[in-house]
Amino acid sequence: AYEEFGALSLQLGQEELPPLRHACALATTLKTLPRSVIKSRIRVMWMQQLEELAQQDGPHTCRPVDLEQAVQQLSKMAEEDAVAVIRHVSNLCEENAQDLVEL
Repeated sequence: AYEEFGALSLQLGQEELPPLRHACALATTLKTLPRSVIKSRIRVMWMQQLEELAQQDGPHTCRPVDLEQAVQQLSKMAEEDAVAVIRHVSNLCEENAQDLVEL
């Protein structure tokens, strides 16, 4: 599942393969979204869930099936929205890593 995420990320124009923790954050937060989310709202709601996850202490569970579902959802989204979500999780993970370094 992570291989598919990496391939999709590169297909969407990302210059580097995102770390596994980014894929897991996407998969973990996708599980929290209601199944009936309107297509036009998925980007905003997913980003909000990512921000909430960034404030929570771990560990969080990420199964291969969750990764597969995240890849499927990203594939269904408009390219602009998928890229925005991937960049958002990258930024949040970088911010959290900086916070840990400062401690």
